[in-house]
Amino acid sequence: MANMSRYEIIVDGIVQGVGFRPFIHNLAESLSLCGWVNNRGSSVVIEAEGDKDVLDAFVGKIKKEAPVLSHIKSIKVTEREPAGYTGFEIRKSEKSSDEKVYISPDVSICADCERELFDRTDRRYLYPFINCTNCGPRFTIIKDIPYDRINTTMSVFEMCGRCKDEYTDPANRRYHAQPVSCYECGPKLELLDHCGRKPKHVLAQGDVHGDYCGHSAYCHENIRTEKTIIEAKDSISSNAAICPEVQDDGGKKSRFMPKEMLNAIAQAQKLLLNGKIVAIKGLGGYHLACNALDGEAVSRLRQRKLRDEKPFAVMARDYETALKYAYINEQEKELLMSEKKPIVLLRKRENSGLPEEIAPGNPYIGIMLPYTALHILLFHQDIPCLNDPYDDPCRKALHQQDNAHIKALHHDFLHHDIPCQNTKSLATAPELLVMTSGNISSEPICYKDQEAMERLGDVADYFLTNNREIHMRTDDSVIRIFRGKEYPIRRSRGYVPYPVSCEEAVGSICRGKTPSVLACGGELKNTFCINRDYEFIMSHHIGDLENEETLISFEQGIEHLKRLFNIKSDIIAYDLHPEYLSTKYALDQDVDMKKIAVQHHHAHIASCMAENNLTGDVIGVAFDGTGFGEDGHIWGGEFFTGSYAGFKREGHLDYIRMPGGEKAIKEPWRMAVGYIHHMNMMAMNKGAKSQMVSMEQPLFSTVFSGIEEYKLSAVWQVLDKNVNCPLTSSMGRLFDAAASLAGIRHAINYEGQAAIEFEHIAEKSHCGIYPYDMPDVGESFKINVTPMMENIIKDRCCGVSASIISGKFHETIADIVLKACLRIRKRTGLNRVVLSGGVFQNMTLLGKSMDKLEGSGFKVFIHSRVPSNDGGISLGQAMIAIARASGS
Repeated sequence: MANMSRYEIIVDGIVQGVGFRPFIHNLAESLSLCGWVNNRGSSVVIEAEGDKDVLDAFVGKIKKEAPVLSHIKSIKVTEREPAGYTGFEIRKSEKSSDEKVYISPDVSICADCERELFDRTDRRYLYPFINCTNCGPRFTIIKDIPYDRINTTMSVFEMCGRCKDEYTDPANRRYHAQPVSCYECGPKLELLDHCGRKPKHVLAQGDVHGDYCGHSAYCHENIRTEKTIIEAKDSISSNAAICPEVQDDGGKKSRFMPKEMLNAIAQAQKLLLNGKIVAIKGLGGYHLACNALDGEAVSRLRQRKLRDEKPFAVMARDYETALKYAYINEQEKELLMSEKKPIVLLRKRENSGLPEEIAPGNPYIGIMLPYTALHILLFHQDIPCLNDPYDDPCRKALHQQDNAHIKALHHDFLHHDIPCQNTKSLATAPELLVMTSGNISSEPICYKDQEAMERLGDVADYFLTNNREIHMRTDDSVIRIFRGKEYPIRRSRGYVPYPVSCEEAVGSICRGKTPSVLACGGELKNTFCINRDYEFIMSHHIGDLENEETLISFEQGIEHLKRLFNIKSDIIAYDLHPEYLSTKYALDQDVDMKKIAVQHHHAHIASCMAENNLTGDVIGVAFDGTGFGEDGHIWGGEFFTGSYAGFKREGHLDYIRMPGGEKAIKEPWRMAVGYIHHMNMMAMNKGAKSQMVSMEQPLFSTVFSGIEEYKLSAVWQVLDKNVNCPLTSSMGRLFDAAASLAGIRHAINYEGQAAIEFEHIAEKSHCGIYPYDMPDVGESFKINVTPMMENIIKDRCCGVSASIISGKFHETIADIVLKACLRIRKRTGLNRVVLSGGVFQNMTLLGKSMDKLEGSGFKVFIHSRVPSNDGGISLGQAMIAIARASGS
């Protein structure tokens, strides 16, 4: 044929271990193309031969229809003379000198597996560990490379014949799916009490007590008669309930499922509906679960977990259920139902019946949808609760050699034509569950079974667990949608360890070979980061590095990622703060590694620059709660200019004292007193003693209602004497002080609580702007907000609502952002503004700031791939270290 041709196609990106070769094989065959596909190094190489128009369509379909887990970076097509191929095959992989390893994140159950899960004729019907090439555990089970079953925690489960056939069939959806398994050869689920024992009696709904039996049923290919069933039972287990293969009306093979797994799920459903707390082993660790519609159960979980008011995340049965409790736009819906299945922050519906105990005082709720088969089954209404197998009619029929009776019973069970005689009842399932990390507050999530029993035994009433080991603990990701795009709060399951590509940014600072950096992150919301050229592999969420358990998790995570990606770092980057455990870890490492200290807020700005692939100088606005400054003070309300290689501090909030140091973080009223004391000092310096505030004035009883007088007096004296009063320019502390002065709250139970609640009550309409000063001090400026604080106090004493005060406060801070950037632009000519830091998780402030900046012609950049909080600074540290090491 005149139009015949051959294309050599090289596909680069994340295209291995994601079902790409079977996809190419099946696509080529569907288009009647001949040739082959294989892995070569980190690429997929395709030789396809056929009609040229069809080949062009083939390339187009590769781009449009690639597996959901793949990420194509480039496709290179070279046309060649036909080679006379016949058929299309998957060839053996080839090594390459530039081979790169990519590991897929854990992926939510796919539509095909969910369909099979509820197909009564499928051998994985109701199987809680169903998966395929397109879904299931990945990062959490891999121990080493290459990504083969032997190097995962599935290595202890030998594949049965049928699973092996699927695993080795290129046309099968489970071709080279390392976690593939079934009832016969896979992990087993069980329910245990809080002491780790199998409960004999579990409270069922309506006070029905059902025996919980530890018996298992297995499927066997060659069992065809009662005689062989009875002979086979002794080779499996004297306690096994053997259930035969049967035929449904369509002639398809059907199977019974193991009793223990079904009972475990059904009993867990009943326990949850009866107010019990169940620790559920998931992909990356244990969740603590309870019925989210049972306020008493939620309160009990709070008490046991030592989590007073910090919002809990919930898992909804499905999208329709989530819609009952929250407002969801199209982008939020897409994210909720994506393969990542993160927790999505959504606005609560009014009068939905959602208990206030889930997220006290918060108009938002974090909702996720089920992302494993087990999760789906926990919400499923028709999980049968089975009797002991030796008492059921099927078992008796086996001994009576009544094959017709067996078939009839199994047919009835599978199709629910009549209530099956060996089921007690169909369990009613919950529709909404609290699913919070399985830990005591401040500790890392539990992921090892013994550890979970020891640490969570006083929290959970029961454990729904399994014998598939988790190798790397991973928390759920938390994302919100801001102006149609993802705005990460916590980047973990579903995202890690996909690399963040910063090719343009790295190319601008490094002309030769890119050095490999280990960036250790900060103390709060810790992540670490390693790079391979311009690809930055950020770790899963480690947590707050404040105790030995979390430090161990941090160290284990570093060693694991370095081993997986075969990276030996040349440089180690760390935060300036000398007391951070991440800093101490860095300084204790190999003396041959170059060590680079990075200022906290510079790292914030660099992280946002990197994910946006920015080059050159920018204006950076970094607002957060804390960060060690180059002058030894605590920074956090910063305006910079510069790039990865360095920065200049153009301006900042004026320093204020933090009475009691870290106590002022947990007790915002201390910061409020600190600002009042600062007002007095400024008035005294101006000689305006009449403007000074006296401790005896009525405003203290109004503004600080509920705070004992002796505490106020003690803090005032501490400020007078300047004892344990570190200086800070933190925007987070300014929010705390304003929230306290407005009467929102004087003490917090979790990080940022006062500021969060202050935002949520803000009046949406324009309320005006409070006064402030921005005097130049040498080549920089300081922002004096004491006029604003004075007016907040006046408003409070005059009875102005906290909502109006909050609205004016947010408008004022956004105005400060604009005026500061205008001043910097006038001085430098820079027009690009980068907004980063945990305070910019405040959507009201972020939105107002962007509107004002863009309205004045600035180009504004924010986060969409890594968190704006301290969970993102490891990326910035790595970029800064590369720039400095490269002499940029």
